[in-house]
Amino acid sequence: MKIKPDFPIKLFLIKISDDFDYISYAKVFSLLNWDKINSYLQKKDQLRAFVSELLQKYWLTSILAINPEKLEISFTKDMKPYISQPEKISKTVSFNVSHSGEYVALAVSFDSEINVGVDIEFIQDGFPILEAKSLVFSNSEQALISSSVSEFFKLWTKKEALIKAIGYGFNHEYFQTTNLNLDDIEEKQNYTIITTKHHSYYLSVCSINLN
Repeated sequence: MKIKPDFPIKLFLIKISDDFDYISYAKVFSLLNWDKINSYLQKKDQLRAFVSELLQKYWLTSILAINPEKLEISFTKDMKPYISQPEKISKTVSFNVSHSGEYVALAVSFDSEINVGVDIEFIQDGFPILEAKSLVFSNSEQALISSSVSEFFKLWTKKEALIKAIGYGFNHEYFQTTNLNLDDIEEKQNYTIITTKHHSYYLSVCSINLN
């Protein structure tokens, strides 16, 4: 993924195989939330949850140079994850996770004034965009995508990344008032969204300035 030199985000994208035997690692990675992982009914969803948990509990702590046992992740009322412990890190680090199909993505900001959001989506041919676009896009955004499935998923990842960076839930009124475009790099006064097509997926990362 092409990132601007001054873009304050570190991105990790991992491809997973459906036949990966993650259960054999239960004893090795005992700190993972196995109840959450096993709560999913389908194995592929359990696998994505495993990788997502692994990235947060072990890879994130590795780059932050802290003991995985010291990391506590909590959620806002709109279910945005954040680091609650150690406190000194919770004030300076923002992260976000997304998964779709074969991929799990983790984005991290190390700037206390920056929040991050990430979204990856598989481009589903035949997706009923005419029925869906009025539910998820503002009027100006609906006009942009016309009947293009590719443009639908590109704009959808941008919108999800922005909403997740802000920390709003999808029921918030802001969700229907955005005016995003289809540029690969969209810069506004307080946020930047970078989007790329990766094989049959779109991936967007949003950096939003809190000041």
